[in-house]
Amino acid sequence: MLYAECEVKHMAAVGKQIRLLRKRKHMTQDALAEALFVSRQTVSNYETDKTRPDIDTLIKLADLLDTDVTTLIYGEPVPPERKRAYRRLVVSSTVFLLLLAAALVMQPLVNRWRVQDFILSPSLWMDLMLKPCLYMTLGWTVMQAALLLLRAAPLRQRAAKILHTSLWAALALLAAILVPTLILCTQQDITMQAYTAVHDYAITTDTNTTFSFLLSYLLRYPALFLLPGAALNLTGPPRRMKKQTAVNPGIKGSEK
Repeated sequence: MLYAECEVKHMAAVGKQIRLLRKRKHMTQDALAEALFVSRQTVSNYETDKTRPDIDTLIKLADLLDTDVTTLIYGEPVPPERKRAYRRLVVSSTVFLLLLAAALVMQPLVNRWRVQDFILSPSLWMDLMLKPCLYMTLGWTVMQAALLLLRAAPLRQRAAKILHTSLWAALALLAAILVPTLILCTQQDITMQAYTAVHDYAITTDTNTTFSFLLSYLLRYPALFLLPGAALNLTGPPRRMKKQTAVNPGIKGSEK
């Protein structure tokens, strides 16, 4: 009984598939009806699911629309690379939500530590590491969703590969500048708390002009990290997708 119900649901999509494939071939209902030796109203009834074609008609339809009966009934299968893209979108969305939850939970604690206890290093870690990562992940996820929605592929040109590598190198350099100074800030916080002394940003930032310069911009414009996140996704095609694309023409050619 359950199997029969599933079959009926799948069959209900035949009309939609006929209409989609007919329009893809730029055929009118009249042209398709003439090829099937039926009336235009019959084709219209097929497409609106008022009536269902029999198996012989399905075979003729599949031949005329350059497809097979299975695709006509169940729809086009999702390509493997598209399934992988959906999985990567789920992963990146999950990472973004986890980072967002961490930021929302930590922000009140960080504010309290800064105002009441004069502990500044957690605020610096959040503003200079967590928030940029949050925005980068958001940019990556939005670009990934846009590519899936538009059925577009990431850029694969040589210039895109160079830009992709350059972006990772720039981010690694930025981390190499920020992380040691943040660790130093954390050590000073621990030391100062041991002596119950009050300090401010000047203790650490004045000793590193590069850090001070980055601090001023990152605190003002953390949303700028949306751009490298989106660019990394747009310019970083997975190798497996590239190989699959290269194999497909040969497969199609052999099938023909």
